[in-house]
Amino acid sequence: MISRWWHRPAISLWIAAVGYGLTFWAWSLTGPVGLVPQLWTGGYSGGAGVAVVTTLVVGSLGRVPVGVLADRYGARLVLPVIGVATAIAVLLLAAVGPGPAVLAVCVPLGIGGTTFAVGAAVVIRSYPPQLRAVRMSVFGAGMGLASATGVVCQIWVTVDPRTTLPLLAVCLVGYSVVGAAVLRDRPRRHGRADAHSGRVVADMLRLPVVRHLSGWYAVSFGGLVACGVYLPAYLHHAYGLSAREAVLYTAASAGLAAACRPVGGWVYRPHDPTLVLRIAFTAAGGAVLVLALHPQPPVAAGLIAVVAAGLGAASGSVQALIGATAPAGRAGTVAGTVGAIGGLAGVLPPLLLAVTYGVSGTYSTGLTVLAALALANATHLHRHSGSIAAQLAFPSIGTSDLTTTVVLVPPAGRDGGGLARTVTTLADLAVRHELVAVAADSDPGPLVDGLRTHLPRHRIVGIAVSPTPHPDELALITELLDDGALPVAVAASGDPATAARRLAAALGQGQVQPLAQEVAP
Repeated sequence: MISRWWHRPAISLWIAAVGYGLTFWAWSLTGPVGLVPQLWTGGYSGGAGVAVVTTLVVGSLGRVPVGVLADRYGARLVLPVIGVATAIAVLLLAAVGPGPAVLAVCVPLGIGGTTFAVGAAVVIRSYPPQLRAVRMSVFGAGMGLASATGVVCQIWVTVDPRTTLPLLAVCLVGYSVVGAAVLRDRPRRHGRADAHSGRVVADMLRLPVVRHLSGWYAVSFGGLVACGVYLPAYLHHAYGLSAREAVLYTAASAGLAAACRPVGGWVYRPHDPTLVLRIAFTAAGGAVLVLALHPQPPVAAGLIAVVAAGLGAASGSVQALIGATAPAGRAGTVAGTVGAIGGLAGVLPPLLLAVTYGVSGTYSTGLTVLAALALANATHLHRHSGSIAAQLAFPSIGTSDLTTTVVLVPPAGRDGGGLARTVTTLADLAVRHELVAVAADSDPGPLVDGLRTHLPRHRIVGIAVSPTPHPDELALITELLDDGALPVAVAASGDPATAARRLAAALGQGQVQPLAQEVAP
């Protein structure tokens, strides 16, 4: 059991999770559990609120380009760069004095909020598909480190920003050095596919799976961000808690939500991927609806815990879905796009609550609207769970802009000297092209062994494909190509030509290259 969590992929997971926690803590320095409110006269004033929104927007929008960069250049480069940039922003925060100068620091400080996209790419590319779901939710719990540190800084330790912030900066730089030395997520062999990254992101937003994941993450993670931003004000106005008590409840709720993220990933089931979301949204929506009735403080505290646990489990489930469905070559872009929408959604609930409280002097209307949103999502998932589950796939991401050559291997060239000529020709093509070899044979062993001998640095994988390539087969071939492998597809029907044509069409390659014809370099 221990060995499964302490090997090369697991080390990458822990590096990503620790980095997520450290940078998230730096990102949340502008929030109620951070240090920025101490730099404003009057505590958590309107200026500090603007600082929160600025950092939130920068950190959310920045996830998209950072995710694209992680896919192009590898997390081994991008993650340490983010760590160093965040450290510089933290040092700037320590240098500025109280007042509006803090706002100028919030823009570079927002870079710390982009780590989710890079860390997700590390986890997805470090583990095989069957393990990514749970590992992604464990990675998401890294923000629990930030929540726990916020509690220590605000409640139990007298913090001097002039000494604490430089210490955090040193930790970030040290982490960046370790990450650069330990991580193995390097630039993709097919990095040229990112030449039109803007078009890739735009095409991604049109996919049903991205719309579903973004909407669920907007409700779950956006709700958690809203709790972190506005819960202190709600507890103060609705229940008269002091600033210290309100911050304590907020930090405890954030910690509970982070702890529930791995639970959401652990109970994730591929045959019913929306089950956790339905339960979590129902529980959270029902609790918020009761909160709208302004219950007694002990009841309200329990309901807030239910909301935090429900949204934490839901966000963990969405992260598990990202891990289970995102193509390895586009993991950063997928996570960045979904995470950006979820982060930006966190701005809306606080604005809604602030406006409704300013107009009516009560939170009942705003809480009722938020409860209705969560329950509406749960109802929609319950009614359409089957059709939604069928849409949770990425049929085109990672393949539409690849220049893969599908080579048809004729049966006549598979024995004796013919096999040697076949292997030699395929090996020559594989050096110059992304290649998928398609042949009809019940035993691909001789062909695979021959290619491995001629291409010792390639990863040669033999797989069986159906005449009409199944989405799982296509996803496997795409992933192998992204990892630099050479798939040898064996047509089980005995008709390799049909399988090759359909496989080429599915991969975005219009024509099939017969082996007898040389492909121009």
